[in-house]
Amino acid sequence: MDGASSKLLASAERPLHDDGLSFPEIAVPKGSHNKQTLALQRLIDENGPKLLLKAMAEAAKGDASLLRLFAKHELDRTKDHLPPIGPLPLGTIQELTQSQQIIINEVASGAVTPLQGARVLEMVDHRRKGIETQDLAERMDALEGNQN
Repeated sequence: MDGASSKLLASAERPLHDDGLSFPEIAVPKGSHNKQTLALQRLIDENGPKLLLKAMAEAAKGDASLLRLFAKHELDRTKDHLPPIGPLPLGTIQELTQSQQIIINEVASGAVTPLQGARVLEMVDHRRKGIETQDLAERMDALEGNQN
């Protein structure tokens, strides 16, 4: 028997735990990160901006792969964070107009990136559509009530 076949046979003969895992294996939740990955993530989170500046300096010297590595991590890290605008009034159409102006002012001042502002404006617009739909439904109900 070759080495690969004997390893496969040996793994098939191992006794199993109740959960179906063989003894040498350790039950680790699916998708969990190992200690090295977590340590690297912590290191990058703590030193990300400094590392990114260093990577950019190295990239200027010709190391483009280093720039891609850190730039991708930094961009992925900030992708799902909403900007620090704070709570916005969202109860009425007039309040939504005020919220839109607040967001535009934040973008104009540079406190929020245009992309972040656009994402928040999109959510405000979804709220506006919900209010309009509710208003139209109430008007339809009122019209139908007057006809009966």
